[in-house]
Amino acid sequence: MRRAREVVGGAQEALPDDLVGAQERLAELDAFYEALIESFVTVIEEWDKKRASLAPQRREGATQPA
Repeated sequence: MRRAREVVGGAQEALPDDLVGAQERLAELDAFYEALIESFVTVIEEWDKKRASLAPQRREGATQPA
């Protein structure tokens, strides 16, 4: 997604400023990718917390090989 944002940024730079509609759509696409990246960061952080809290439970419930 970060690479996609780079591509969008390159397209914005390459387009003439008078193509306002295209510039606006690219700006919206860039904002969309930014929101996705932020969302994934949040999901990963929350998952890491949940996973850490589950780790002791997994160890307690695990059976030891005989």
